[in-house]
Amino acid sequence: MPAFWRLLKATFTEVVIPTAVSEEILRGKEIGSPDVPVIEGSIREGWIRVSGAPPIAGIPENLGRGEEEAIALMRQEQADWLLMDDLVASRAARLLGMEVRPVVYLLIYWTRKAGTGKDSAIELLDELVNTGYRLSVRDYLAIKDMIQG
Repeated sequence: MPAFWRLLKATFTEVVIPTAVSEEILRGKEIGSPDVPVIEGSIREGWIRVSGAPPIAGIPENLGRGEEEAIALMRQEQADWLLMDDLVASRAARLLGMEVRPVVYLLIYWTRKAGTGKDSAIELLDELVNTGYRLSVRDYLAIKDMIQG
């Protein structure tokens, strides 16, 4: 299991994802995404749970199905954090009173709270970017500074 997934599993006893997000992730089989087998195995183990949630009022209509379901699921599950990178969806969730964090927040969290070394966190950041995680150069440098700071 790749380092990012090991740390994620050590941090959360369970991860709940909406059905639409599961479908999007598992479509990664078509392009040979290395994370798909890890996610499939985690779903089989029950560490990642796929769940639906009824729509809620107040969600902008221009969000994707996955983002809509993630916000509705957050409300239903009363989860601690909503990990989401979509800017519009994140703002909508915050307006509904939800705690929203981008995925890269975990790198800072692991460095400060979980004892992950700074060099390891930067390697994980680079790995995320190299596997397709979109981040502007400015944001990359800011996250790197937060990890090192």
